[in-house]
Amino acid sequence: TEQSDDLQERIAFIGGYPIICKPLLGFASFGVIKVQSESGLKAAINRVKRAARLLLSPYYGLEDAGTGQVLVQSYVPGVEVAIDGYVQDGQCHVIAIIDKPDVSDGPYFPDAMHIAPTQLGAAATETIRRSVQLAVAAVGPDNSPFHIEARIHEDRVYLLELAARVAFVRLIRIAMGIDTLRIMIAQRLGE
Repeated sequence: TEQSDDLQERIAFIGGYPIICKPLLGFASFGVIKVQSESGLKAAINRVKRAARLLLSPYYGLEDAGTGQVLVQSYVPGVEVAIDGYVQDGQCHVIAIIDKPDVSDGPYFPDAMHIAPTQLGAAATETIRRSVQLAVAAVGPDNSPFHIEARIHEDRVYLLELAARVAFVRLIRIAMGIDTLRIMIAQRLGE
């Protein structure tokens, strides 16, 4: 069909297969599927829509939490990390870089193990910090927390997602003694 031809053109534009299909709203890599070729695309899109309709819409308390829409993006191999921090008066502060050693190469991406602080070396963590600062500056949030998912491949950092929220509150508090919720509340109160 014309619509599938348009989608194939867009997939070619982002570099071709493999690609990632995922719901617009989500968490913990739920509903994220790696697709290797055109033959698996329709089934993956239908599975993402079904997961969003059955589980994510009720979770977010929305009647239609974008369940009819699927985000298609290029697949990036590599080591996956999460980064939590905040922006205050235009200054980006990285609180924690969190390793995600159990994330596979697909087709599904379980997200169950997290290690903080990161076990990556100083050069990798500095590269991540610089990349996060550039991304946050480009997007422009201010006086806000942020949570970023990224992959490192061939010494380059690829930012997969950026959200204006905190994520690993308990892990960061236990592993590093930092209360990210307290920071977020103080920030909102202008302290």
